[in-house]
Amino acid sequence: MTHLLLRCHRWILGLGAAAALVSLAALIHPGLHEEYSIEGFVASDDEAYDRYLDFMHRFVSNELAIIAVRSDDALSLPTLRLLEELGARCSRLEGVQRVSTISELPDLAAADSGLRSLAPRLSGIVSQLLDPRTVLESVGHDPARAEPIRRQLLGDPLVVDNLISRDGRTTAVLIQVAMIKGAGQERKRLVDRLRRITDQAAEQHPDWQIVLAGPAVTTVDMIDYLHKDLTVFSILVLVLICVSLGIIFRRWPAVVVPTLIGASAAVGTLGLSIACDMKMSLITQLLVVLTTILAVANCVHIIVAYQEFDPGAPRTAAEHTTRRMIGPTFAACATTAAGFGSVGFAHLLPFKQFAVLMACGVMFAWLMGISAVSLYGRRGGGREPARSDATGGMARLLPRSAEISESHRGPVLAVFGLITLVSAFGATRLRYESDFLKNFRPDSSVRRSYAFLGRYLAPVGSLEVVVTARPGETVLSPEVLQQAARFGREVVAAYPAIPKAMSLADLAQVGGLSLPSSNLGLTARMKLLERIFGSDGLANFISADHTALRINFRASEGLQVAEKLDMAAEVRRRGQTIFGPSFEVEVTGIYPFYAHLISGLLRDQNVCFALAVTAVFGLMWLSIGSLSLAVICMVPNLLPIVFCLGVMGLLGISVNMATAMILSVSIGIAVDSALHYAWRYRREVRAGHQPREAVLITHATVGKACVFTHIVVVGGFWVLCLSEFLPTAYFGGLIGVTMIGALACDLFLLPMMLLHFKPVYKSIHRS
Repeated sequence: MTHLLLRCHRWILGLGAAAALVSLAALIHPGLHEEYSIEGFVASDDEAYDRYLDFMHRFVSNELAIIAVRSDDALSLPTLRLLEELGARCSRLEGVQRVSTISELPDLAAADSGLRSLAPRLSGIVSQLLDPRTVLESVGHDPARAEPIRRQLLGDPLVVDNLISRDGRTTAVLIQVAMIKGAGQERKRLVDRLRRITDQAAEQHPDWQIVLAGPAVTTVDMIDYLHKDLTVFSILVLVLICVSLGIIFRRWPAVVVPTLIGASAAVGTLGLSIACDMKMSLITQLLVVLTTILAVANCVHIIVAYQEFDPGAPRTAAEHTTRRMIGPTFAACATTAAGFGSVGFAHLLPFKQFAVLMACGVMFAWLMGISAVSLYGRRGGGREPARSDATGGMARLLPRSAEISESHRGPVLAVFGLITLVSAFGATRLRYESDFLKNFRPDSSVRRSYAFLGRYLAPVGSLEVVVTARPGETVLSPEVLQQAARFGREVVAAYPAIPKAMSLADLAQVGGLSLPSSNLGLTARMKLLERIFGSDGLANFISADHTALRINFRASEGLQVAEKLDMAAEVRRRGQTIFGPSFEVEVTGIYPFYAHLISGLLRDQNVCFALAVTAVFGLMWLSIGSLSLAVICMVPNLLPIVFCLGVMGLLGISVNMATAMILSVSIGIAVDSALHYAWRYRREVRAGHQPREAVLITHATVGKACVFTHIVVVGGFWVLCLSEFLPTAYFGGLIGVTMIGALACDLFLLPMMLLHFKPVYKSIHRS
């Protein structure tokens, strides 16, 4: 294989460059497939997702966009006129299913006497139905009507905290967005238009607070953040890499070649994602940074190895470097690819895509890097390096760490033991976050908008209960409405996190009426409701065939994953008890579904990590050829994982969609330096050196490459800490912390174990 690489390196580099150029053209047109709908973010084929989709198709969508307006008086004419204008403009937008505002509600207070007289005269109800005026028309003709209407609205459970705040100053335009699978770009255009409408209203009324929020908006904001990160951090990482390599090597080939290979690997990986029609998501947006950093890290090991040979004979140096480094670099990239590949066993589609793309990207970067060593040597990289570069001083200093670990074994072990114990304690304090809003920084517009809604209106979190009738039964009966009303009251009373419930029972009590007690009265009431609110208004709470009833609970955040799932299960059991065996009660909605999603990720994380450790250890054993040496290299690199979990627990960083895969990814990256170290140590032992001498040589050569590599890796990952999207920031920061821990273990623990574990030395001699 080495001979083939030496002969065909130009062809390999040419094909790689061509692939990168084709991918770059694909990035320009058609570009990345950005999915702005929820299925692109949480795509899954499990029962919870199917249940959520079924709910969305049976009822009017609960994927809301909300324009909230806070003025001096929600029932003042200027406020009502603005609401009417906003409602009219929003309802004309493509993708909007329904718009609700208080300006369009019927003035039921004006029709109150007529409504209350309906019950005893059911036979003539259709002819006696009033044509109610809207709130805007009523207040416009008679401003004195504002106060009775205010009392009516604040007494209506469907309106108060939903369309108007209890203090009568905040009101909302509820925009129900149609859920169309695969219509992500349409969702993006809709939200952009809603934002323009909101911004224009805010400009017209600078003294009012006017905000846009809601789940439909947040999903689009998240993808926009990711797209921004992809562009900004790609540039920042490349700049950081160039600066770092320039400071370390002070040779232009050592800066240009790795940077070009890293950029080509990243662009090629994105091109593969376009070719496979993969959707951009929280996971795939990390591709560029990860691929670039790992490609450059591979090149750093090769460059440091190259500098060991005679700089006056670049062709010979390139050939010797290729022969020496093809094995350890391939093994290191294979273990990294195995770490990423293990993530593919998660159930979420974005994780599977991420695993495939990263595995391909890492191996593409290896092939380009090992092929470029010949080009590097023949184009001036082999000239005498400057004596003032960082490599010489580092080679002199590094053996000291090996000597310290040998002569002060007790204190070194005590320090690492103490750090491990503190980290283990921190790991017990881990939280598992399912609050989607906490993906954004506290000062972000998303968090501020939701805080505004939570302060003046009901929480936006949606826990949905669907009551389905068994064959031969119907949910449209006085008894079922009574049960729905009781169910809503009990749940709100039992769970502080659920402050509001809405159902057909609340709608049926329009105008202060009591629930109908007979089927005839219920039929009349339904005709009245359809006349007032239309069929779409009824579709919010009952299916067209009257076989399913929806009860909507507004739930606040702040609970952990297990607490949310337990609460959802208890709500379901309570509902099943109240409605009885003739009905099936299911719980769905964004609130429990996202908690279910994170819970599944936690289970997947454990499986993926176990697979990653097994695969990485197996590849390390296979490549090194010594079981005891593979064990010695593996053990110290498990400690940084504990450090990472401890930092998360101690700093209160919750496990979320991004941090859930840190364990599998970290183990694949962390062992790279240990594998290079073990490979060189084995080589020196086979060359006849005693363990101490072999460790000192390895420390001065591979140890130097490990330090330089970790400077690039940690710096590149810590750039992600600047992201406004917190999962990205936490991912970069925690991977950086893990790599620092891995470097410390490789420089202090690994040489100590090699020196004091004699079977390793003997096994190398026997192999």
